[in-house]
Amino acid sequence: MNDATFCLSQDASIQAHLEIAKKAIASGENDLRRAAEHIAEAHKQGASQRRIAAAIGKSVSTVNRYLNWHDSGFRDETPFGPESKAKRQRARVRATERTNSGKRSRGEVAQDELAAALARAQAAQADAARARAEAIRATDEAMRAKAEAVRERLRSGRADPSHSTATAPRHPLDRRQRDLLVKALGMLGSDQVGERAAAALIAEKQRSKLGMTWDELVVNDQDGCDLDEDELDDDDELDDEDEDRDWKCHEAGEQPN
Repeated sequence: MNDATFCLSQDASIQAHLEIAKKAIASGENDLRRAAEHIAEAHKQGASQRRIAAAIGKSVSTVNRYLNWHDSGFRDETPFGPESKAKRQRARVRATERTNSGKRSRGEVAQDELAAALARAQAAQADAARARAEAIRATDEAMRAKAEAVRERLRSGRADPSHSTATAPRHPLDRRQRDLLVKALGMLGSDQVGERAAAALIAEKQRSKLGMTWDELVVNDQDGCDLDEDELDDDDELDDEDEDRDWKCHEAGEQPN
């Protein structure tokens, strides 16, 4: 084997040791001893501490610690000594505490937000209840005002008879006139157009003879009065005969005069 081949083989061996050491360091503290062994082997084969540091991504002082640790027979648990290990443990504890503290803070924030949301919901419910109560009071007041207005109108009507809406008929109906009018009005619901027209003419003729408006004619029972047939005068009897004739014409299919 010539010198060039030997140098190439040695350089490849150093590079292989350094790659293994780098992976061992990256895997964690449990693999630091293997990393130190490969670093020491690379250094033994001629690699400088600077080259080793560049290859494994650490400082020269860290490489020196690995070499000293290896040479001491791994007297301490790590190449950084017991004090350094304790420091790292404390750092991990503090980091965990900060993480937990952050989690507690987020939990407290979430609880505060939930409490605020509940408070807003309760306030909204209270506002809605007040609004409903106000609406009920307003409705009650409006109803009381309306009732008072009605009572006032009634009192005014009793005090002033001229405001009464009930108008007594000027010409009271007798039974025969009433029966004829009721019969004519009843025929207004007939299916036959001719019957409805004849009934309307008879009813209107009856109203005209009485000299009354429909508003005066359609009144409560207590506002009207019935007369006995004995009280009819001659003119009323003649009117009744005319109305009977009109109705007979209607029943015969003829138009009344």
